[in-house]
Amino acid sequence: MTQNDICQKAKSLAEKKTIYLKKCNGLKMTKPNKLKMSSIDPFNAKKTAAIFAVTEDTEGYDEFTFIKAVTGIKLSIFNFAEIMSQCTDISKDFSTIVPGELVFGLDRIGIYIGNYEIITIDPLKGVIKVDGANGFVSHGKLASVDYAEEVKNDTQREVVRDVERTEPAATEEIKPSEERNVEIRSDRVRRRDRMH
Repeated sequence: MTQNDICQKAKSLAEKKTIYLKKCNGLKMTKPNKLKMSSIDPFNAKKTAAIFAVTEDTEGYDEFTFIKAVTGIKLSIFNFAEIMSQCTDISKDFSTIVPGELVFGLDRIGIYIGNYEIITIDPLKGVIKVDGANGFVSHGKLASVDYAEEVKNDTQREVVRDVERTEPAATEEIKPSEERNVEIRSDRVRRRDRMH
């Protein structure tokens, strides 16, 4: 599996009708499944009215079954520690994140899809896309995923750090004769005057 596969699966799931239900592994909410899921967990029992209000093409997930559906990883215990144990390069530095990585919050998990967007699951809304990493504290690469390829249709902007000046590209003309090191990244110009 590649990082692009994970991003595409996460995006596809975010486009479906979903509901957050504990211990639900993507079941469609047919009448028998609504009865089953409303009685399988105390959390779900409190949502009985919401469960019976969704259409039959709505799929149910919780944090763990969402990650399992997107990544294909096999889980036995279904907790955050088990998922994190299958990740490498876990970091709190979000300037190093690449598409396809898992992102972790105190009680949340998601998939970074690039361009500052994360697909996650919300107890009130189901699977959703959010902008930014608010509420997430770390990220990591799944050991079973190939992160070598470039993600299709990704316009990810990089965080520029440790730079004396960062300016929008359109505000200043850069002359080729100037002795500077210049890198253009999306909507930012990054320059470092060379030291002699």
